[in-house]
Amino acid sequence: MNLILIFIYFILFPFGQLLRFEIAPFGIPFAFHLLDLVTLFSIPAIVFNRLKPHPIRTYFYYFWYICFFSLLIAGSRYPIAEVIRGSLYLIRFISYYFFFEVVWNMTKNKKQKTENKERILSIVMYSLLATAILGWLQYFFAPDLRYLKIFNWDDHYYRLTGTILDPGFMGILMVFGSLLSSFTFIQTKKISSLILATFFLITLGFTYSRASYLSLICGVAIILWNLKKFRHLLLSIVIVLLMLLLLPKGGGEGVNLLRTNSIFQKATNYKETLEIISDFPVFGVGFNTLCSERTMRFADSSSNHACSGSDSSILFILATTGVLGLFAFIKIIVEAIHSIKDDKYSFLITSVAFALLIHSLFLNSLFYPWMMGVIFVLLAICNESKSKKF
Repeated sequence: MNLILIFIYFILFPFGQLLRFEIAPFGIPFAFHLLDLVTLFSIPAIVFNRLKPHPIRTYFYYFWYICFFSLLIAGSRYPIAEVIRGSLYLIRFISYYFFFEVVWNMTKNKKQKTENKERILSIVMYSLLATAILGWLQYFFAPDLRYLKIFNWDDHYYRLTGTILDPGFMGILMVFGSLLSSFTFIQTKKISSLILATFFLITLGFTYSRASYLSLICGVAIILWNLKKFRHLLLSIVIVLLMLLLLPKGGGEGVNLLRTNSIFQKATNYKETLEIISDFPVFGVGFNTLCSERTMRFADSSSNHACSGSDSSILFILATTGVLGLFAFIKIIVEAIHSIKDDKYSFLITSVAFALLIHSLFLNSLFYPWMMGVIFVLLAICNESKSKKF
């Protein structure tokens, strides 16, 4: 049953925002994805089947408690509908953690451990491949997405966004694909894995996402560091730079790798977020209520899809849960690193996680559903910690 849950999740995964629905239960607008429903089933799958909890759950509890308390405080400042919406996003985050436990419980069985890990890793790989293929279909048949601005999406032009509808998030998914297929090639020496890694790399190139390019270089650096092949890092950087030089340069400002407009926009966003943090340093404004604060303070449009987050995941955590939330989240990261025991897969999760952390400095990718899905699954695969009672 757990494998079916994982399989359904990654079958739906490539369809991205096409499976997004805007619902308004009790008049509260909320963006709902079918992926959310799949991960939500992880909670009863763990509870009713009495599966053993992972030791790291304790540290997630601390963070969830702080998020919940921040939302209680937010109730005195924002409309109750906004607070409830923030609570729904907290439930999403909790459900993704339980999705991690579903995968972990599948991969800790000694008899089927290796088989299940390889099977799940293949499922993730094929899902990312399908995401890339749909991305190329979008690029060739619908390269002009400027009309989506009327639906409050960014107006991308001749950039590969795929079904994610955002080149930055699409880019980091292709980074994941590149790192996973490179890892497979190192383990198996199969040419098919090398071809796949090249395909993901080219797909990444056409997103024109500079944050994703940097993330890839950092992820590859971690792999080469673990393999002690330091000289290959320079070669990898040269290959990426050559690819960037060969990319088509026409089709608007978005494909200009020297563009500065987005840099100024991010700088403004960082400055505004830091202003909010300085006013709410301890518990923040409330988990995922940043949109309400920005609407009140900076007259942002609440209907814009980028309104709810900061352009940095760290600043997002600070702004919405304060320094207490940030400390609790850092503790989760530290404990997650300590829980990695599988030597075969350890540098895989390290490279992917480091690439994601670098990317999250420029986009709020740590809490993006597709990123959480991949990173939690890989963490479960690379984890062999023994469970304990609470």
